[in-house]
Amino acid sequence: MALTTKQRLELATAMLSAFPRQADLKRMLYLRVGRSLDEIAGEGPTRELVVEVIQSAEAEGWTRDLVNGSIEDNPGNELLQSFYDTSWIALETPKRSALETIIRKGVEFLDVDPWIDLLIQMSRRVCRIEVETQMDIGFGTGFLLGRPDVVMTNYHVLAPAIAKQLGTPGPQGRLAEPAKVRFRFDYRKLPDGSLNNGKVHALHQNWLLDWSPTSQADTSGTGTAAADELDYALVRLAALAGNDLVPQLGEASAQRKWVDPPATPAALAEGAPLSILQHPDADHLKLALESNAIVKVTPTRIQYRTNTLGGSSGSPCFTQKWELAALHHRGDPKYPDLGGPTNQGIPIGAILALMKTRGTDKHLVSTPPSERVGS
Repeated sequence: MALTTKQRLELATAMLSAFPRQADLKRMLYLRVGRSLDEIAGEGPTRELVVEVIQSAEAEGWTRDLVNGSIEDNPGNELLQSFYDTSWIALETPKRSALETIIRKGVEFLDVDPWIDLLIQMSRRVCRIEVETQMDIGFGTGFLLGRPDVVMTNYHVLAPAIAKQLGTPGPQGRLAEPAKVRFRFDYRKLPDGSLNNGKVHALHQNWLLDWSPTSQADTSGTGTAAADELDYALVRLAALAGNDLVPQLGEASAQRKWVDPPATPAALAEGAPLSILQHPDADHLKLALESNAIVKVTPTRIQYRTNTLGGSSGSPCFTQKWELAALHHRGDPKYPDLGGPTNQGIPIGAILALMKTRGTDKHLVSTPPSERVGS
């Protein structure tokens, strides 16, 4: 530990005051520091021996032991205490703080209140999707995107209704009347432990705005998904769900609003955090957090360790700053190649890029209700 010229002079003066006799200095070094004065310094006045001791401590790296040993041996010496409380503390502080450091770059310190406020806002914009077919009821998750009456989810969540709308065979023969598809917002557990059943919205008459199918690569575990195989569906609700007034914890009601599509999608890097708001197993709204989440990123898929279950399909994936990062759609069958089980989503940048080429990104621009009704 290097001392400044001023600190050396202060330490030498304090030690000479605390140990004016060579015998005192010798005893302190032996008992408190485990050093022999005879091996450190030759003959001479105590003043010169103190200087040689300090010089040796700096050169051999035991200055901290010397200072601590001196204080322990003569705690009542005012000069030693003054040196410790001023110069030494200032010198030690960086060394002590170095014991705590940034372990993983890219994981930031977050301001608590703004982060919680954004979490609450985003959670209001997520819904459970209930798809009633002639065989059963399927569940998924969705979220308002771009404007108050537009929801994004997975294509495979709404595939029975899309098939019915287009007059094509449904998955495993399942078909769903669009009028029987429900979007349940605010299905969540309240602070008192009770369950809020939420508010249900239905589809608009002209509801199917855009969709992209799943990829064979997602189920076979081989190959790569194409740029137009992004497993998303963009649909319109019959009412402006984003304009609903929603009670806020401890505050007056506020509009639900919607998730804004990012103008510049967040960069997705391996090891980055990823949070997912979801309805796992069709349960009430849950949040899954993972600070070391992202395992692999490709142009059309992203693999991560953040937890999900059946019913989580269609959930929004967020960065730690609550930026929309991806659309969750399934577990990844290729996980043995990634060192363990992973889940998989579609980068939101890939979805927005495809929508732009199709011209369907216009549906994410909020327009006055008068221009939308019946359109």
